[in-house]
Amino acid sequence: MNRTSDMETEVKGNSGISLQEFCDLDQLYRLLDNWSKSSGMSAVIVDTEGNRTSESFGMTEFCQMIHDNEKGAAQCADIMKSDMEGIYTCPVGFCDFSIPIVLPDGQVLGKVLAGQALSVDQKEEDILQKTAQLGMDAKMVKDVLSRVHRKTETEMQGSYALLKEMLSFFIEKNYSIWETNNELKKAPAKKDRVLSQITQIMYSYNLTVDLETESYTLITGTGMERTVEEYKKHDHQEELKQFQDSIIHPAYSNRFNELLDFESARNNPSENGFRGSLEYPVLYPGDSAYEWHEINVFIDTEEDGRRIANILGRDITEAHNALEKNQKELRAAAAKNQILSELTKMLYSYNLTLNLRTGKYSMIIGTGMTQFMEIFKSTDDYEIAYNKKLSYLDQEHVPQFAALASLESLRARTNAHGFIGNLEYGAITDYGEEWHEINVFISTDETGEPIANILGRDITEAHERQEAKERELKASAAKDQILSDITKTLYSYNATVNLNTGKFSLIIGTGMEEIIQHFSRTDDYEQACEYLLEKALPEYPAEMNRHFSLQALREQQNRRGHLGQIEYAAVTENGIGWFEVNGFMGVDEEGNPIANILGRDITEIHEAQERRENELKAVAAKDQILSNITKTLYSYNVVVKHFCNTCG
Repeated sequence: MNRTSDMETEVKGNSGISLQEFCDLDQLYRLLDNWSKSSGMSAVIVDTEGNRTSESFGMTEFCQMIHDNEKGAAQCADIMKSDMEGIYTCPVGFCDFSIPIVLPDGQVLGKVLAGQALSVDQKEEDILQKTAQLGMDAKMVKDVLSRVHRKTETEMQGSYALLKEMLSFFIEKNYSIWETNNELKKAPAKKDRVLSQITQIMYSYNLTVDLETESYTLITGTGMERTVEEYKKHDHQEELKQFQDSIIHPAYSNRFNELLDFESARNNPSENGFRGSLEYPVLYPGDSAYEWHEINVFIDTEEDGRRIANILGRDITEAHNALEKNQKELRAAAAKNQILSELTKMLYSYNLTLNLRTGKYSMIIGTGMTQFMEIFKSTDDYEIAYNKKLSYLDQEHVPQFAALASLESLRARTNAHGFIGNLEYGAITDYGEEWHEINVFISTDETGEPIANILGRDITEAHERQEAKERELKASAAKDQILSDITKTLYSYNATVNLNTGKFSLIIGTGMEEIIQHFSRTDDYEQACEYLLEKALPEYPAEMNRHFSLQALREQQNRRGHLGQIEYAAVTENGIGWFEVNGFMGVDEEGNPIANILGRDITEIHEAQERRENELKAVAAKDQILSNITKTLYSYNVVVKHFCNTCG
C-alpha cells in the first residue's frame, strides 16, 4: 500500500521538521487504514492549518454526501481548522475525534481527524433537521442513514483511546530513532550515550564484550529482569555460560553458543557488522511457562583498535505469542475456508465471493439451482451474471433483490461489516417454479479488499412444506375453534392433557361451576383428578381411575380416537349430582401425545331418566294388578280403543 504520493502538503511543526522526515508514511497510512477497517470508522491527517495531507481512510457514505454539499463542506473545513481535541459531535450530529500529532518535545505537527460514527442514541429527526438546513433531500438522507451501523458510547470511547495510544507510540518511537541517528551522525563521541538510549528504548540489555579479554560492560533497558540481574553479578562472558545453558531450551543452545563464540572474530579482523540473531525459548527455575527472548550480535572495531562484540537482548514473549496466535488464526482461516466449502456443499447451492472493487467473483459450488449455476459458471463478471439471473426472477421480488444484491447496492455498503440481510424469492426456471434464498455478508479479505459473500440455496421443498404447515395451522386453529364451540355448547369443560408433562389447558363451557373453579387453580392433571375422586361417591373412584387417571391415559397413548365414557355421582354444594366424562386420544401439532377429557353435568338428564323409569314401573305394576283382578273375578277383560274420524 504506497500512498506517499497522495500527500499534497507537508505536515510540519514550529521548527520546520516534517512528519515524513522521521517516519515511514506508508507505515503510518497502513496503521490508520487497519484501524479504520477494524473499527468501521474513518481517519484522515491534516496539518496545523487544517489542510488534508492524506487520503481519507474509510470515508463513510454519509460523510461523503456531506462533503459533496457546498455548505456541508464548509462546515467540515471549519472543524478541520479548529483547535478542538478529543471526542466531539460534528455539525450534523455524527461523533468525531481529534488527536494531535505531538512530538516528545511538545511540537504539534498536525492532527488526525477520525470517527464519522453515529451514536445509538442519536435521533434521526435531529440529523434530518440539520441536513435540511444544508438544503439536502430528506429521502436521500434517510436512505443513506438506514445503512449506517450505529456505535455505542463504549465502542466509540474504546476506538478513540486505541487510536490515540497507537498514534502516540508510533510518533514517539519513530521520532526517537530518527533523533538518535542524527545524534550519531553529528557526534560520534556520544556513541555510548546514544547506544544507551537505543537499549533503553528497544532492548533489555546491551553487553559490550572485549573480544581479547572476554570481559564485558552492561547497559540495561527494560524487561528480562532475571537475566539482567544475573549478568550484573559477573563481568566475564565465560561466567555467564552456565546460567545461559540452564535456562535456554536445549534445541536452541547450539545456535546460541555459535553466535557467542568469538574465536573466529578474534582471528579475522575483517569481520565487522551484523553477525546474526536468534529467537529462543527460556525457562527460569520455578516457572511452568517458557518466555521467548531474542539476541542480535554485532562485531565492531573501536577507534583504539580494540575488537568488541555488542550483544543486544530483549524479551519478545508478547510478540512471539502474537505471531503464534496469528499463525493459528491463519491455520484456522484455512480450516474455516475448508469448513465453509463443506458447509456450502451440504447446505447451499453456491457461495459467491465478490470483490466489490473489481466486480469479479469466485465461487464454491454446492447442489441445486441448476439454472443459475449454468449462469454463474459462464462468467466471472458479477453484473453480467446478475442481469441474466434477474430475467428468471418473479417480477414481484426484483426490487427487493436489487436493493440487497445489486453491485451498486453492495458497493454502497462497503463500510458495513457482517450480515446485511437475506431474501426469499420466487423464480421461473427451465425446471419449473422454484423458491430460492440468498444470505449476504460484507467484509474484507486478507489483502484489505472489500468483499461480499452471497450464499444461495434452493428452498422450494422447504417453502412448500411451510405452506403446508401454514395450512395445517389454519386447519388446527379452525379445529380448536370448533372444539371450543362444541365444549361451550355441549360440555362444561374440555381439559387437554399433555401426557409427557402431565399438565393441562382448559376450555370452559357451562355448568359444573364448583369443579371448574377448582380446575382453574392448577394446571396439574393429577391434582385436578384428586379433587374429582374426593367428591365422587365411594363406588365410582376405582372405575374413574381405571379409565382416566394420568397413568391409565399414558398406558393408552398409542390409541387414537374415543377412549370411552363413564357416568358417576358426586357430592356438590346442591346435593348429589350426576356427571359424565368422555376421553379422546391424539397428538398435538408438535407430536406430543395428548388426551382430551370432556366433562358435563347430566343431573337433570339422570333425574328425568329416573322419573321415566319410575313411571314405567308404576304402569307395569298397575297392569299386573288389573290382570290379577281379572283372573280372580272375571272371565275376560277387553280393552277397547276407540278411534273417531273427527279426532283421528
